[in-house]
Amino acid sequence: MPIYEDTLARRRATLGADHADTLTSMLNLAGAFHSAGDVASALPIYEETLKLSRLKLGPDHQDTLAAANNLGEGLRSAGDFQRAVELHSDTFERRKASLGTQHADTLESGNNLGNAYHAAGDLDHALPIYEEVYRLKLSTLGENHPATFVGANSLAMAYLATGKRDLTMPLFEETLRRRRIKLGPDHPETLESAGNLGFAYWSSGQIEQAIPYFEETLRAKRRELGSAHPETLTGFNNLAFGYRDIGKPDLALPLFEEAAAGIEKLGFQHEHAGKIVGNLVGIHELQNRFETAEIWRRKWMVVVRQLEGAESPAFAGELAGLGLNLLRQNKWTDAEPVLRESLAVREKSQPGEWTTFNTKSLLGGALLGQKKYTEAEPLLLAGYEGMKEREATIPPPAAIRIPEALERLVQLYGALENTDEAAKWQRELDTIKSADK
Repeated sequence: MPIYEDTLARRRATLGADHADTLTSMLNLAGAFHSAGDVASALPIYEETLKLSRLKLGPDHQDTLAAANNLGEGLRSAGDFQRAVELHSDTFERRKASLGTQHADTLESGNNLGNAYHAAGDLDHALPIYEEVYRLKLSTLGENHPATFVGANSLAMAYLATGKRDLTMPLFEETLRRRRIKLGPDHPETLESAGNLGFAYWSSGQIEQAIPYFEETLRAKRRELGSAHPETLTGFNNLAFGYRDIGKPDLALPLFEEAAAGIEKLGFQHEHAGKIVGNLVGIHELQNRFETAEIWRRKWMVVVRQLEGAESPAFAGELAGLGLNLLRQNKWTDAEPVLRESLAVREKSQPGEWTTFNTKSLLGGALLGQKKYTEAEPLLLAGYEGMKEREATIPPPAAIRIPEALERLVQLYGALENTDEAAKWQRELDTIKSADK
């Protein structure tokens, strides 16, 4: 870092701020920050380099496209997936036009575009790009080229995410084997493969087989990269997942906590920040530590609002999660404005989704807890009935929201001393519970 910084200062002084060599030094310095896990320091340098490159060299110059590619990777690492997709898509098209579809830089851009789509949850766009890029890498670079390993790993992750496990496991296993031979057992990309193979085992329910890969990866990343590096934080999270799922929450919790604390130190600029914070929140709430979970929910909610906007479904979802947390703590008055804000966004952007009706029931619960029965009743009825009509669209982990909505109706009519209605909803609740046994 000191050498890069000194070189950049000297080049700026002797050559000027926009000289090609100065821009190269800027890109090198930003890349060093990025590799060290300091994305917050890398991003403004990436941004400035691209701006100056476009002005000095033009949008299609290869140095400009390299700067655009690196900024796209920085944005993806920071969790700004939409901007990453836009930048990588533009760079990929420009490289195809100027270098051809089989050039190594074009293939790199294609793989990075697939990664950006994947990170954004858009596998419909990611998968065909991965398949085409991997095919071209095999034919132009060969099966033992490090860039081909990158393509194989990305494609395997996409296969895993789309449930194609028969294609996933052989590709992960072969990539790990080749990386160990070509790059060595402690190379960051070899460790990435080991961690991904562990994740594939975990995703397919073979948790005992996943744990050794997670442990191996975390040990090596701690040793090679340090505990605060973004890739090490992902390793903490993955091993914690494994420990949690084999019934060892006492081993999982400190790892989840260390991962989330590291993410916070990075200003939540991490590709998996949402997953890591969500995992910590989940284990705290599973063990009834709702106040601790609330603290993390509030921190993450600020990040989502900044990234997605106050009118986004993602932000509405975070509000609803916080609202449910507050209901679990009997913080009725605190929950009401949070849930009202969530419902307003969801009624506007997702009026027909089951989540909107769940939010109505949750808001009704907040009013019920404050004994505002007249306001609560229509929300509780509409919430339950809307979810019941859309029951087929509710994912299995969230199926509990229907009986919870029924319990609120039983409580409401019990409080109103309307025994007939209370008994009616209790019978429906009992029927659902019996069917679930």
